Amino acid sequence: RSLAELKAQKKRDAAHKAQAAAQADGDRAMYLQKSAVKLIDEGWSQHEAAEASLAAAQAKEMRAKAQLSEANKLEGIAKAYKAKAFAQKLKKIAATFSQAAAEKAAAGKKA
Repeated sequence: RSLAELKAQKKRDAAHKAQAAAQADGDRAMYLQKSAVKLIDEGWSQHEAAEASLAAAQAKEMRAKAQLSEANKLEGIAKAYKAKAFAQKLKKIAATFSQAAAEKAAAGKKA
């Protein structure tokens, strides 16, 4: 082979090596891009799941507050009913004592 052919072969080999390196760099960049897209997608999915969980928790909290409010109302009604029933019992007791006192007073006047 001639010197010119050897130089040309070296240039072709160098060009092939450069092309192979560029291809490898391109493949690596594509892999990194796909990995980044995958990570972003996974992160977004986790974000959406967290938002859904937060919304569900907030809905549960609102239901719990409504139930607590309703329970407090029912407790107030029950206390009022209990107080009314207690007042009626006291009224009956007072009436019984009044009647007994009136009977004793009447018996005292007869005697």
